[in-house]
Amino acid sequence: MPNVPFEVEWLMQKRALHAAPGNYPVYPDQMTNGEGEIIIGWKIDKLDCTAGTCTVEAKISYIKYLFLPVLDYAEGQGSSIGPAGPGEELNKIMIVDSRYENERYPKWAILLEKMREIPLVIENGNGFEKWLTQINRQDKRRFQAIHAFLNVESLRLFFQHLATRLPLTNSRYRKLLVKRTEEGLSNHFVRPLVPIQQTTIRGKINHPVDTLIIAKFWQEGAMIRYWKDSIIHLDADGRFEIEIGISSPKMLNFHHGYQLIRLYVEPGDTISWETDANAWFDALSFSGRNDRENELFTRFFREMRHDTLYTSRDQQLMKRRQIDVYRNILVKQEKELAFVQTNCPVDNPAFCSYMDRYVRFWHAREMFETAARFYRERDLNVIPEIAHFIDDAEKYFYRLPPLGGIGFDLESFLHYKYTIVMGKSYRRDRTINGYFELSKLCLWGKAVATAADVKLFRNYGRTGLNPSAQLLYQHLQQYTKDPVQKAYFQDYLKEGLKTGNTVLVHRNLPRGEKAPPWSFLDWTGEAIESDQFRGRNLFLHIGRQERLEDAYRDMQQLRAHADHFPEVVHLIRTVDRFALEATVKDKIGHFVPLDSAEFEQLRNDYYVQNLGNHYYLINGQGNVVVSDFNLNTSVKRKSAYKRYLAVSPPTGTWNQEQWLFFLKGLGVGVIALGLVAAFLLGLRRQREEREKRKRRMLELELKGIRSQMNPHFIFNAMSSIQNLIRKEDKIGADRYLTQFARLMRQILKNSEEEFIPLSEEVQSLETYCSLEALRLPFDYVIQVDDEIDRENTYIPGMILQPVIENAILHGLAPKPDNRALFVDIRRQRQHLICTVSDNGIGFRKANEASSSSTDSIKKKSYGLQIIRSRLSLLIGNLSGENLEIIDRSVKDPQGTGTIVKLLIPTEQ
Repeated sequence: MPNVPFEVEWLMQKRALHAAPGNYPVYPDQMTNGEGEIIIGWKIDKLDCTAGTCTVEAKISYIKYLFLPVLDYAEGQGSSIGPAGPGEELNKIMIVDSRYENERYPKWAILLEKMREIPLVIENGNGFEKWLTQINRQDKRRFQAIHAFLNVESLRLFFQHLATRLPLTNSRYRKLLVKRTEEGLSNHFVRPLVPIQQTTIRGKINHPVDTLIIAKFWQEGAMIRYWKDSIIHLDADGRFEIEIGISSPKMLNFHHGYQLIRLYVEPGDTISWETDANAWFDALSFSGRNDRENELFTRFFREMRHDTLYTSRDQQLMKRRQIDVYRNILVKQEKELAFVQTNCPVDNPAFCSYMDRYVRFWHAREMFETAARFYRERDLNVIPEIAHFIDDAEKYFYRLPPLGGIGFDLESFLHYKYTIVMGKSYRRDRTINGYFELSKLCLWGKAVATAADVKLFRNYGRTGLNPSAQLLYQHLQQYTKDPVQKAYFQDYLKEGLKTGNTVLVHRNLPRGEKAPPWSFLDWTGEAIESDQFRGRNLFLHIGRQERLEDAYRDMQQLRAHADHFPEVVHLIRTVDRFALEATVKDKIGHFVPLDSAEFEQLRNDYYVQNLGNHYYLINGQGNVVVSDFNLNTSVKRKSAYKRYLAVSPPTGTWNQEQWLFFLKGLGVGVIALGLVAAFLLGLRRQREEREKRKRRMLELELKGIRSQMNPHFIFNAMSSIQNLIRKEDKIGADRYLTQFARLMRQILKNSEEEFIPLSEEVQSLETYCSLEALRLPFDYVIQVDDEIDRENTYIPGMILQPVIENAILHGLAPKPDNRALFVDIRRQRQHLICTVSDNGIGFRKANEASSSSTDSIKKKSYGLQIIRSRLSLLIGNLSGENLEIIDRSVKDPQGTGTIVKLLIPTEQ
């Protein structure tokens, strides 16, 4: 027996006689004319059952009535189950929700509101008639219509069996009964209205390619509590665990390296997953609640979406025919819906319903955005063949999830509507107030409030809502009667809102503004505050004690790129103060230990969003120059370095004598410079033009050479796959093809880059070697000197792969067993010395063995010729001495194998 009070939601759907009963409520867009539903939220204040009888005291929290009309009464066709009567024509769906203002059906809204005010008391099975009589007095004529639709007998039955139906353990709908009448089929469901529940996610990555994993999801609550990437550090075994609070099913995304895993979670779930970074989906397994659902979830995105990590704007869309674009969207939707219907587990209708909604919303948004673009960019209206599909998509908004998740789909829909209404002037006339009025014309109830939520989110700044958005907020407070949603929107009135780990949409301190002041005691007990650094640049680090070693490493990388490094202050959330003191004695900078309360205040002031390290550069005037360095990837780190290096060191204030001396010298300098300026300017322009032409020719030549690399590699890889197929090794071919696809994704990603991080080149080589090892077993080691910063050392892409390919195919392949390959990378001034050695048959014997095959010799020399050409162009050495090939048998008659040394240029 649950503790009272508690809340439940009762849903009754009126369906046609030919409709299937189903075991889960259908969505309104799946209904036909003459069908509808009513939803009542009940707050149970008392539930006392003894000796087979129950006393129940309840009150309606909200009522939502939805009806799809039949033909107009004006045409002589009425409905016995709808609310309309003679003289009331319903050409559009009728939705009345007591939680929202309704201008279309004010009399119905008043009746539902009065129903909420009348409490229901049932003792020994009696009390329903009294309750119905009281409602009937409010509006007899309309009550008769709702009485017929409501099916009071079923509602009475629900309360009579309330005690035996409880407790309800989760927020899923439970079927109560199906009742057939001459008028149709009525399905009755109930679900508890549970608060936010903690959901636990555990993961393990074997052989991780990075020390962290990134989680992306929508936090419960207002839109301004949207998280950006939540960074989670893996432990030494590649494990992690997080808890999130949710009240409805969610999709979570976890990113590691270039791989992505999507999870389906329900409130209260505990889900564990494990994979291998080198195999990923082939090694992925789930355990815990909804494990098979997540396996299907993964299959869906692999087979239907081809594992797409990101979607981007289709730049070629406007060059295609409208009908082809729309048909392509519809074909994809039907294919995905068929996949869901075929594979979805029948005993989990909640998951099947979630997948159906996800697919339909995804493609509906594509429809809205595509139609708006065709009109805006090509002045083309939606073609008649497809217009009804877009209009039908409005039905998806008839019933929305409790909190968030669909707001941007609604925004796309209203953007399309506004574009059609306002035409080419939509940019000028799209005011916030007009947006809200249009949403009330096109949408209903919760959908209007959700769309307005997005608009508030878009217009929320560091100081709160701007004046136009404040007016929208006032309208929304009048429109929304639900106290829960009113509290939901009140977050927009709070300046600088941050709660726990959640932050504003403006997630960084604005550059150019004053940094928030702070004052603490450092680990020696000396007072330290932000004002004492005025006149000097300050590098501020905010983090946790367990991440301090990572911060030291980041500092070293930054110092290596800067001639003038500012003073450093570390503000550290301390777990063990004595351990901190022992750690920082020999370190550079001021170290300030903070307790929990001090650190939380600092997080609020500086918008610290996760458990990682956060860095800020503040100039001598106390203004933010660079806000919250993000050093999680090599690309982001390189961007942060560029922004940091653009900051010049602070200078002092000149006195009067210094200014006078400067002005005198400036006068003399201006006269001297004026005499030679014209001559030097002319020479400079000529030199710049020559250098520009020379550099352009060099870049074109490099691109031409790089473009020959990929076809050469692809040909050899596809030959390996063909060889496995001929041997009828299907498993090996499938595994090889999967690894090859992953490698090709890495190669294509870097195909347009002249230089790529060394870490990415090493990762590609390891993937390539693992591919070849599937076909030709051999041992391999790729070793990089610890002094080399892999993430910030950039080398020409695909420069080592042809050498390793030759070593495997021509050196190791002819050897029967004990094959080994070793790659060693070390630094030599501004270059890298890369040594590739194998214990194969040797370079000389390989040439002799392939002398009978002219094609083999050409292929082998072709790859080395390309490498020599690339290195010569990059280094400027045309003699070819940057690549050396040594046959071990020449130096040692007993030795076998080949050594290849390359001198590779780098870029920091």
